[in-house]
Amino acid sequence: MKWNEKIGIEYQKAQDSAEHHNTMIWTLMSLGIALSLWILHISWTRKDLDPLYSLIILFFGAYILFYFSYLIEKANKIKKLKYDICKDIEDEFDFFAKQHKKSNSKGSGIKLFTTIKIVIFLFYAFTLVFGPYLSVITVFALYHLILLVSTSLIIIFSLIMELQYLYSRIR
Repeated sequence: MKWNEKIGIEYQKAQDSAEHHNTMIWTLMSLGIALSLWILHISWTRKDLDPLYSLIILFFGAYILFYFSYLIEKANKIKKLKYDICKDIEDEFDFFAKQHKKSNSKGSGIKLFTTIKIVIFLFYAFTLVFGPYLSVITVFALYHLILLVSTSLIIIFSLIMELQYLYSRIR
């Protein structure tokens, strides 16, 4: 097959779409985690809430968490599809750099989000079961524990990604 302007446009559109979906994934992750933590915060710190209202809030928070997960997975599939189009074009026309073949993405961001999502969901479940029996001090400690765990996971993930990048530059 001969290179023509149509293939160049297809390649660029696939690249742009993949980048758009990648940005959307990271935005949805941030919003989903922040909204879930905010809902937990409301549930834990507002002891004047009716237990039924608190239960509704917690179920809404769990729904939000899983709905954001669904949107992220959907966007990730589209992103992979678009990058596969770029890889196919690079193979067909023997691109020199083959940037999409060399990028060794293992979906680490999705794995990080899944881990944080599970931790937050466990806190939701814990709150549903033990919420009425928790003292203010316990709630305060649990709230800070979940913030510490989430922040630690993000820092560890960032360090791992930085080390992978440096290692790939050395090779």
